Amino acid sequence: MSGFNEVISELYKLPRSGFTDSLLYQANFKLGILCDLHKDYYKATSSYLEAMKYSSDSGDIFSLNVLAGSGYYNLNNFDSASFFLLHAEETPGDRGSFEDRVRLYNTLGVLYYDNGNYLLSKNYFNQALQLIEAKNPADDFVYSLQLNMATCFYKLGLYEQALNLYRKILKFKLLPDPLYMNMGRAYAGLHQYTEALASFKKVKIASIPGVLNEMARTSLESGNSDSASAWLKQYQNEKKSLHTNALDDGVNELYSGDLDIFKMQPESALRHFQKSLVIFSGNYSETDIHKNPGSFTGSFAYYRLFEVLVKKASAWEMEYKKTSNSDDIKAAYDTYQSTISFLSYIERSYETDDAKILLKQKSSEVYTNALTVCLELNKLFPKSGYKESAFLITEKNKASVMNSQFKERNFLQSVGSGNDIESQERNIKFNIARLNSKAEEEVNAQALQKINNDKSVYEIQLINLRRKMEGDKRFYQLKYSDDFPSIEQLQKSIEH
Repeated sequence: MSGFNEVISELYKLPRSGFTDSLLYQANFKLGILCDLHKDYYKATSSYLEAMKYSSDSGDIFSLNVLAGSGYYNLNNFDSASFFLLHAEETPGDRGSFEDRVRLYNTLGVLYYDNGNYLLSKNYFNQALQLIEAKNPADDFVYSLQLNMATCFYKLGLYEQALNLYRKILKFKLLPDPLYMNMGRAYAGLHQYTEALASFKKVKIASIPGVLNEMARTSLESGNSDSASAWLKQYQNEKKSLHTNALDDGVNELYSGDLDIFKMQPESALRHFQKSLVIFSGNYSETDIHKNPGSFTGSFAYYRLFEVLVKKASAWEMEYKKTSNSDDIKAAYDTYQSTISFLSYIERSYETDDAKILLKQKSSEVYTNALTVCLELNKLFPKSGYKESAFLITEKNKASVMNSQFKERNFLQSVGSGNDIESQERNIKFNIARLNSKAEEEVNAQALQKINNDKSVYEIQLINLRRKMEGDKRFYQLKYSDDFPSIEQLQKSIEH
C-alpha cells in the first residue's frame, strides 16, 4: 500500500498522457484492492473512484462501479452504494468479468435485503447463483449465495424452508458463523428458543459481535429478561474491542428499548429508541424523544428505521396509559404520522406489486394503531381535526398501491401512446403473469424452480425499466410526491 501511494504521488507530478493515465488507473485500482482486504473501505472506495478518472474501458468502469458500490455498502452509505451498483447493472452483460457480475448481483441482493424488499433481494441472489452454477457448480461461493437466499426465506416468514436450506449447507462445513447465526434466527422465528440459543452459542463473538444482540432478543422473547439484560450489557462492554458495526449498535439500542417495554418502563425505552433512530437514519441527529424525522430523502430507505419508529410510537402509547397526559398521546400521534410517511416512501421505492402488497400486509397493524390514537385524540379534542386525520389514514392505507399504478399510467399516457417504455412494460408484465399461471399448475419441483428463475429475470427487467422512467424528472416527482387529497378536495370532487 505504501509503495502504490508513492507511485501515485510521483505520477501526479508528471504531465497527463496515455502512459501516465494507464499507470494511475492500475496503481489506484490495485491500491483499492489492498485497502479492501485491509478493511479500510473509505480509502478503498476513494481509490476506485480515482481509478475511474483514468480509464475509458467499459469493462474496467463496470468493475470499478461494482467495487465502489460494495465499498459504499460497507461504509453504510446506502444511497451511494445504490447509485454505483445500479449504474453497473446498466452495463451490457458481455462487459466486465464473470466474478464482478456475480459480485454485483450478490451486493444488490444484500442492498435490497437491508431495504426490506426481500422478494427482490431473493431474485438478485438467484441471478448470482444461476451464473455460478452454470459455470462452476462446485464453487464455494454457491453456499454463500444459498445462505443469503435462505435468509430471505427467513425474513419472508418461511422458517422451515430457510432451515432446510441451512441444514443442507451445514453438511459442507463452510461459513459456520453466519450459518449458525441465521439458523438461530430461523429457530427463534419458530419460537424454538432452546434450539435458537444453541445455534447462537456456536457463533464466534469476535467474528459476528451482533450475535450478542440476537441472544438477548431470543432470551427476552422466551421471557428471560435477566439473560437478555446480560447479553445486551456484554455487547456494550465489549463493543470497542470487538470493532462493531454502527448498525449493530443501533440494534443494541433497539433491543434495549424492547427490554424496557417488557419491564413496563416506556420512558427509558423512548431514550433507547431515539438513539437507535439516529443511528439507523444516518442523516438525522435529533436526540429529543419528542422529535421525529419530517422528510425522507435519497434513493434508499432503510427498513430498520421503520421498525424503530413503530416501537417508538407504541412506547408513547404505553406512556400515555401510565400518565394520562395528553402530550404523550399527541407524541404517539406525531410518531405514527412520521412512520406512515416513511412507510409510504419505502412503498414507493418498491417496484413490483408483490413486494408492495407484502409490505402492506406487514404494516397493517401500524395503520390500525394510528387510527386508534386519532380516535382517542378526537375524544380529548373533538374539534381539532383528528377525526379527519383518522379517515385519511384509513384511505391512504387502502389506496396507496392503486394510486402508484394510476400515477404510472398517467405518466405513460402523457409520453404518448405506443411509446417504447409502455410496450416494454406491458410485455414484461404479461410474461410475469403467464409464469404465475404456470406456477399454479406445476407439480414438478424442478420445473417449478425453472419457472421461478425465469420470473425473477423478468422482475429484474421490470425494475430496470422503472429506473429508466425515474430518469424523467416529471415521473420522479409524480412517483415520490405525497399528494393525497384533503377531505375538502374529496367533498368537492363528489359534489361535481
